[in-house]
Amino acid sequence: MLVLTAAFCLLLSGCRSSKGASSHGGYGKSGSSHVDYAREYAGPMGKDLAEEARRWLGTPYRYGGQDRNGTDCSGLVLEIYRSVCAVKIPRTTSEQKSYCTQVARNKTQVGDLVFFGGGKGVSHVGLYIGKGEMIHASSSRGVVVSNIDTGYWGERFKGAGRVAGAEQAWAANTSRKKKNRKPEKPSAPQAPPVMEIPSVDRPLGVPSVSVSELAAVMEKRGASSAAGQQANDGKKSNADPQTVSNEIAAIEQLDIIIDEKVDSIFSTRFMD
Repeated sequence: MLVLTAAFCLLLSGCRSSKGASSHGGYGKSGSSHVDYAREYAGPMGKDLAEEARRWLGTPYRYGGQDRNGTDCSGLVLEIYRSVCAVKIPRTTSEQKSYCTQVARNKTQVGDLVFFGGGKGVSHVGLYIGKGEMIHASSSRGVVVSNIDTGYWGERFKGAGRVAGAEQAWAANTSRKKKNRKPEKPSAPQAPPVMEIPSVDRPLGVPSVSVSELAAVMEKRGASSAAGQQANDGKKSNADPQTVSNEIAAIEQLDIIIDEKVDSIFSTRFMD
């Protein structure tokens, strides 16, 4: 008698487990053990939906709201689909679930809606963004990212749904946006920037030279070089020898200053 009772209890336990699994499409609570995130499909429409959903992150929760000042869960997904696909889905969570085509958890794609509830019905919705995560409007935290396969939401998962006709509407809306996009005017060509010579400390105790000073030095160098050349050619035979010697020394000193200045500038500008 005891053996028969134990067997009967075991049978009942097995039936209850089977029923619990079937209520979620045969995948347990959320089917997380059957989901291979690496194989999840993320098409162009799904990526656009997920990108738009991320723009809402941080928006505060407001019951009955559906804008950036505050939104509830169903208002959030309604606005995301309206913006990306130009389709209007029902306003309430239960109506949205009925409107969608049901998909198994292991077939859920980026951009699908995911539904949750504590009893038989559904009371919460989010937009699936892949890798077991959704973006949704939490009543306590606003629009956030949450995992649907574990924890609170994993225990309350009620199924996923795909918005019928959304992909065709998205393609038409995307094409319309491209046609209406104004071509960017080519910018006017800009003159190349003038390179400013940086001020660099002089090595070997030689004083620094500014750009204007350098130009003056170069001009003087040209004049002095001409004078030096005349001295070398004997064209200034009447000049005092000491004066000619001092002039040549000054020219050589200018050469040193200019050469060191140029080397310092180019090593700082181009050789780093």
